[in-house]
Amino acid sequence: MRTEGRAMTVGGGVCVTVVGVALAGMMVMGGAGDAAARETVTVVSWGEQSARVASIPGASVAPGDVPGETGPVEILRVDAEQSPAEAAVKLLGIASPRLPTMSYALEGMIRYQQPPIPGFLQMWSVFEDGSRYFTKGMADSGPLARIAGASEWRRYVLPFYLSAESGAPSAVEMEVVLPGGGHVELGPVRLVAFAGGEDPPGVAGVGAGRLADLSWWRAQFFVGGQWWTPEGGGVVGGLAGSLLGIICSILGALGARGKARGLVLGGMRAMAAMGLLAMTAGVAGYAVGQAAAVVYTLLLLGVIAVAVCLSTCARLRRRYEELELRRLQVMG
Repeated sequence: MRTEGRAMTVGGGVCVTVVGVALAGMMVMGGAGDAAARETVTVVSWGEQSARVASIPGASVAPGDVPGETGPVEILRVDAEQSPAEAAVKLLGIASPRLPTMSYALEGMIRYQQPPIPGFLQMWSVFEDGSRYFTKGMADSGPLARIAGASEWRRYVLPFYLSAESGAPSAVEMEVVLPGGGHVELGPVRLVAFAGGEDPPGVAGVGAGRLADLSWWRAQFFVGGQWWTPEGGGVVGGLAGSLLGIICSILGALGARGKARGLVLGGMRAMAAMGLLAMTAGVAGYAVGQAAAVVYTLLLLGVIAVAVCLSTCARLRRRYEELELRRLQVMG
């Protein structure tokens, strides 16, 4: 009995190992995909934009801390109450950016204090023939959210997708539009290029600081019609995989000792059922055009949950039957 009990414990350990390997794979692949998909073209520090800042009414630059940045950085503060609320205020211009891909974005961190009328950030892509195309942050939430209410530091992203005919832009400009005035602060601005087919608002490195930032979480889900971003998919897979591993290990340990039969077998079947639901959601996501980060995460989690939980449930059921048979033999 001692040897058999140990064998079942080892079986539970195999279950945890399989889930742990899958978890690590999803997290590593998610992080590697983000690192490979994005390239920082240039970083704009407001301390280097003194001439531009001096031309902006109500603007000033001061050092401060911004989430995601290492140490104090220069923060641009725009107080539109000190000047007429004009339609748009040009904050910066990047001339002749060297973009290696067809997709790019301006991204950074912003915070603001209750503007009387909602405003927004705006990026202009300017081309040699004089044409200009804008990207406005006018969404209700996420990295493309408008400037409304009051917000602590949150991430913003202003993406643009080039066509083969347009060629690279001759300049990229950024504006803030505050129709009713207001107070806005901006950290350093990054011009970032993305690999073809990627969704710029959903790609960024995941760190402990970001995971503790509620605005980061809001930026990962239901963005651009997608259930979650590639970055959010890595976190979803990691959390779900770790939870599956923990529950599996607990139920496996109970089953190895012949305890809580109803709870153990019922729990394993319930997790297998949830895995089946995840697989169904993955297929549905594929049918409605969800990105690979959504479909892959759901299908992988579903397959692992169904395979591991059903196989472990079968072994545990045999274990309970063996223990019950021995108990009857002893009583007889």
